[in-house]
Amino acid sequence: MAFCKYCGSQLEDGQTCSCEGAQAAQAAAANPQPQATEGAQAAQPVNVAPNQTAEAAKAVATNVGTELVDVCKKFFTAPVELFEEVYTSTSQIAEFVILGIFTAFSLLFISLLMEYADSPFLIGLGVTAGLVAIKVVYALFAYLTKDTEGTFVNALSLFSVTTIPGIVFVLVIFLFAKMAFPVGEIAVAIIWLVVDTIYSFLAFKTIIKNSNTKAINVFVIVTVVITFIIVAIGYNKAVDLVTEMTQNAIYDAFDSMW
Repeated sequence: MAFCKYCGSQLEDGQTCSCEGAQAAQAAAANPQPQATEGAQAAQPVNVAPNQTAEAAKAVATNVGTELVDVCKKFFTAPVELFEEVYTSTSQIAEFVILGIFTAFSLLFISLLMEYADSPFLIGLGVTAGLVAIKVVYALFAYLTKDTEGTFVNALSLFSVTTIPGIVFVLVIFLFAKMAFPVGEIAVAIIWLVVDTIYSFLAFKTIIKNSNTKAINVFVIVTVVITFIIVAIGYNKAVDLVTEMTQNAIYDAFDSMW
């Protein structure tokens, strides 16, 4: 004899009880729930192919490289169109890579130019920081006075693009210095200043699009203030630096003679 474990009724061998508990248990046994299996599957670790990360990184690098080439081409062929695209872009990786390249070139070649100074690297670092700071200040005031949609990051990426000529000019100035051609150095530096001014104004005009007068006024005021600060801070240091470099060069010349 057997007894139902749900209701306690006496059952014949092989008999199934007809109470609700027994019927429910029988139905559950006939239709097993998949939760345990799904849970086990969910707990299994996901195997990622070892080369997927490398392939993704390679794809990103390729896209950035392609974008860098496109930006540099358009900078010299269609700058107005390029500036519009950069300012409205949702990705600024290529633009900030350009700023990074300019920073590296400036730091390297200015430090090498200051070889006759006592601390060439510190001088190169200071000059480079100043050049980058000018772009940041331009971006900040353009953003604060903008009449178009865009974030500060968009503005900064746009002014980062304007450092493209600087990458070329700082290299040319270094080469002229190595050729002992000071007139060429000065001429290239002046051309760099003019070109940078033009492209910086175009960047302002892209951000302050609806008013030429406002764009001009903001750009001129910011430029004058920056120039005044540079002259106020850097004049005495520049004089001391030139004097120091001249003295070191003279000492080296005498040493080589003897």
